[in-house]
Amino acid sequence: NFEIFHYLDPKTRHMEAHYHDFYEIFFFIDGNVDYWIDGSLYHLLPGDILLIHPTELHKPVPNAEIDTYERIVLWVNKNYLADIEKGILEKCFDKESQTHNKVLRLSNEKREQLFSLAHSLCKEYYSKEFAKDVGAYSLLLQILVQINRLTQSNSPIGGEEFNTPTLISEILAYINEH
Repeated sequence: NFEIFHYLDPKTRHMEAHYHDFYEIFFFIDGNVDYWIDGSLYHLLPGDILLIHPTELHKPVPNAEIDTYERIVLWVNKNYLADIEKGILEKCFDKESQTHNKVLRLSNEKREQLFSLAHSLCKEYYSKEFAKDVGAYSLLLQILVQINRLTQSNSPIGGEEFNTPTLISEILAYINEH
């Protein structure tokens, strides 16, 4: 129902634009990278969190070939998230919401709290301890609750707009309608 990965690449590799059929929460730890999401480019700072809705085309855009690129990526199944308290924790991904943010840039305190939870979730997810699934689920819920609270009070970070090619726009419109 969810997966989490901690990546540390010695350099940012080129990646094509892609999308998923699940929600993605991207905890940016370090590197020199921008992130392109659905026609907008966001310059990332260490500690930024990206919230990527299913069907949103996205990709990293490296600014240098020699920097390390470190992040924690959390993937959450759409149906799984919809089933938790009647979908209340999907609000942070609601593209129609006035408070929707693709990028969260947080205070030091909030950033440390969320990144600590993400590291703990990663550790629990891969542990062999008794009741690890229950422990991981409780950490996932804490992360989702905190992110939803933050999106209700945080100002959106604007991205630099880019024109999306017409064919891609039409395909995305079709996908979103069906």
